[in-house]
Amino acid sequence: MTDSQRLPDSQSRSTDLPTRKFYICCGPITWIVLAADAETAALRFIQNALKDSLISGPKPVDKELRLINVETMNRLAEKLDEKILISELGFSRSEAGKFATSAVVKCWRNQIAALERMIRSKA
Repeated sequence: MTDSQRLPDSQSRSTDLPTRKFYICCGPITWIVLAADAETAALRFIQNALKDSLISGPKPVDKELRLINVETMNRLAEKLDEKILISELGFSRSEAGKFATSAVVKCWRNQIAALERMIRSKA
């Protein structure tokens, strides 16, 4: 691995990453999120909106490992609007992006499933 391919050390990482402020609206929920880009902001929004569906506490590492309660996730996702509107200028705007909520939820769920597979493979 060459120097240009190495990740920055932990001290410089926080100052090297571009972070912007995004205003996010999805139905009745409005949040301000810091992220590198609009796509990451949408994923962070969904992570926060659906965090109550994550199963907390110690979990046995076996082939049945689940990090999320799918019923709770679906119930929380139903409360969201069809679109996530993202702006860097303020709420009720969407110049930074409009995302289909279902697509962002699917992406987030795929990330959780990949994490479950990685953990299960160590069982």
